Amino acid sequence: MSDILSGVGVNSLILQSLLSASTDETQDNSNTSSEFSKLMELIMLSQISGGESFLGTNSSLFGTSNSSSGDSINSSLMLMLMNGQSQGYSLSNLGTYPLAVQPTSLGYSAYSTYANTQTSTSGSGIIPTESYKPSSPAITNYLNNRSASNYYSVINQFDVENNERYEVNKNGQGDTYCNIYVWDVTKAMGAEIPHYYDNETGEVVSYPDVQGAQCMTANKMQDWLTTTGKQYGWKEVSAEQAQAYANQGHPAVTTYKNSSGHGHVQVVCPSQNGGYNSEKGVTISQAGSSLHDYAYINDVFSDNAMQKVRYFVHA
Repeated sequence: MSDILSGVGVNSLILQSLLSASTDETQDNSNTSSEFSKLMELIMLSQISGGESFLGTNSSLFGTSNSSSGDSINSSLMLMLMNGQSQGYSLSNLGTYPLAVQPTSLGYSAYSTYANTQTSTSGSGIIPTESYKPSSPAITNYLNNRSASNYYSVINQFDVENNERYEVNKNGQGDTYCNIYVWDVTKAMGAEIPHYYDNETGEVVSYPDVQGAQCMTANKMQDWLTTTGKQYGWKEVSAEQAQAYANQGHPAVTTYKNSSGHGHVQVVCPSQNGGYNSEKGVTISQAGSSLHDYAYINDVFSDNAMQKVRYFVHA
């Protein structure tokens, strides 16, 4: 919590006093409720005053805030606090619960606001507009620390609906970038489905040493996942299983191989309600001819195309 407290002025003293009074993570619900109520009241007062963000200007956990971004950060934190309260978290473990609590009670849009405050405002992350260059995002996640909230954070930082990197036809040649988006997300999740690979061995090739390497198209991605991908921890599953894995924070993707044209790939993201909708299919985030932060797969594919969709997870 020291990073959160630094540079916050008077508010840090108030928060510090609350933290000092809350050293037992197993305290009863009434005390937890009281603490969260106090903190939420302080956040609201900070918003009403129009002054410095409650989190200050040096918060590594929730992102860099200022007078223009403080309100959205405070609003998002308040939502997270309410969710944390319902899960039995107290102020003493406030520094860890945002990455541990699944945000199903908040809904995707609320969590998206929270995740967007964590992106590379500090300059520590780089997501280039050039699709051939790899991204180096601020938020990453790996096998020993999977959760729906971590997965949400990784996905949302790429802001697929607004990021120039995935813009449809940005070069005037009709290009789309579903494969680049899947590359970005899986790489940030420590489960890279590569853009560059050795055509003979299927092994991942790292930029900039890509001379002689092949670029992974959406169609090729399905081939790679069913062959070399197994060596890298990927396996094929059903649609329902893919959703279940994604809801637990494991990277999951869909592939559609088109024998007469361009294929398509998508990221399977955690569902808002933590379940699987058999009528609408898995919940996805995608680049391509249409850009979606969050949608159902049946909103994207026709019934005929759905027959050819395959699902893969990294676990």
